[in-house]
Amino acid sequence: MNKCGYWLSNSIADIVKAYLPIFCIIGLTFIFNTSYDGVWVLYLLFPPAIVMFSYTFTFFFTSETSAQIIIFCINFLIGGVLSIMVLALQTIPSTAHLGGILRWWFCLIPCYCVTHGIIISSSLDLITAA
Repeated sequence: MNKCGYWLSNSIADIVKAYLPIFCIIGLTFIFNTSYDGVWVLYLLFPPAIVMFSYTFTFFFTSETSAQIIIFCINFLIGGVLSIMVLALQTIPSTAHLGGILRWWFCLIPCYCVTHGIIISSSLDLITAA
């Protein structure tokens, strides 16, 4: 089998499969009126970004199982934990500069971008009121 055809067909299939829950999430946010400005764009851009991110990092591993577990942990830690940590650093005046630097570095990771976008969009009223 042609390697280019193999990777292209797998990436297209993975992106299409990733859009199924994304469309459900977008639909539910509008049904329950919890949508925030511009977050739906992040949701639509997320599947191609995360699939290509995951594919790129799988080449660093020899075992599929270890690659899957470590990439899952990286996405959870950076998207779930570090995005909140960076926001806390940006909020504190003495560490705001460090938070700004870390934000730009973590923007290379799709999970961070989506989580940070949701946090900023959902707390926009609080940020502008301060």
